[in-house]
Amino acid sequence: LYISFINAVSSSSSATVTMCAFAAFVSGVFSLAGFLPLSDRILAILHGTFEISAGIFETAKNGVSPAIAAALISFGGICVHLQCLYAAKELKPNLLYFIFARALHALLGGLICFFLCSIFKIPDQSAAVAAAYASFAVSPSVSARPVAGIASLCSMILFLCDLQHRQNRFLTGTKTHEI
Repeated sequence: LYISFINAVSSSSSATVTMCAFAAFVSGVFSLAGFLPLSDRILAILHGTFEISAGIFETAKNGVSPAIAAALISFGGICVHLQCLYAAKELKPNLLYFIFARALHALLGGLICFFLCSIFKIPDQSAAVAAAYASFAVSPSVSARPVAGIASLCSMILFLCDLQHRQNRFLTGTKTHEI
């Protein structure tokens, strides 16, 4: 079991560094968009297209409609797409099909949100939400990040240890060392 733990920590730390590298890359690319002469709302939508977490915060802060925010959430962000493609690289997914599916998902998510807001007569409260978010000094997700990160890391390590342990037992057809 301890070998499984060592392998799990090693591979998960390597994957974590790679995922963070994608986030840093996308953040760097998006920072170039700040030089474009675009409105805050358009920049917020562009930010959500690149990086979903901070992008959705920016859309709320800048009063972007809920349907557009739902479309961005459904799309998932280019950063997430790069991470998914990295994780599935051995499967060699069809990139055009993947992008088409994500764009279709975004379109459907936005349309469903728009129609539900229309059917249930939910007023567009983008301005009220933007005002509420403007009162925060920092993103509300910032305060929970260390605790959430530690909990996520611990659960990921336990999951990977168990997965590696089960895989070893399955491949060899024997029981592995139990601690």
